[in-house]
Amino acid sequence: MPPYRYQATEHFQKKLQRIINQDPEGHRHIMKVVDRILENPSDADGKMHGSHRGKYKKYVGRDGYRLLYYFCELCRKANRRLPDICRDCDTLPDNSVIFFDVFHKNEKDKLHY
Repeated sequence: MPPYRYQATEHFQKKLQRIINQDPEGHRHIMKVVDRILENPSDADGKMHGSHRGKYKKYVGRDGYRLLYYFCELCRKANRRLPDICRDCDTLPDNSVIFFDVFHKNEKDKLHY
């Protein structure tokens, strides 16, 4: 079992469901990367800027999807609780990783969360 717990926003779950229906192979790759993130969430491919400032991004293959996430342990260590972004902030354990968005690299200008 991974040391970190998977948590997903409703937005992430809806987009993941669309990917399951439209691109089952892409979904399989996404879930492998999610598992790797749960093993070591600090192994990100960078931090986001702009409206997603501070969230981590992880690439799913060179030409594929991108994941946006953050983890509670880091947020709380920095005393940055984000109740406006993480609705269940007070109830999530420290070892949670919250996945906010998944998008194809061609859709990066359409981020909504």
